[in-house]
Amino acid sequence: MKIKNVELKTFQGKTIMNNGNPVTLAEVSGDCVARLDERESAMTPDKELIKLKKEDYLLCEKLLSSKKEIELTAEEIVRIKGKVARFQDGLVAGQCILILDGK
Repeated sequence: MKIKNVELKTFQGKTIMNNGNPVTLAEVSGDCVARLDERESAMTPDKELIKLKKEDYLLCEKLLSSKKEIELTAEEIVRIKGKVARFQDGLVAGQCILILDGK
């Protein structure tokens, strides 16, 4: 599924900025995918965790190398939405989830 890498907005419609640069779906998603989820790490056997961390790394690379559109599988979208929901506030997570849902 192709997803547009759009700039995220405040509730007032202004672009969210970070160090003078617009915050994008790919930037937020990549940051969240790269973060350590202690709950997940504690509950996942090592062999599965190694595979999962490798997949997260490759997904993060894919997200951060994207400029205008991101080609994502359904599984990658589910993974990103879970991580964004866990690590971002409602303003950012809500927008990311809606964009990933195609809205």
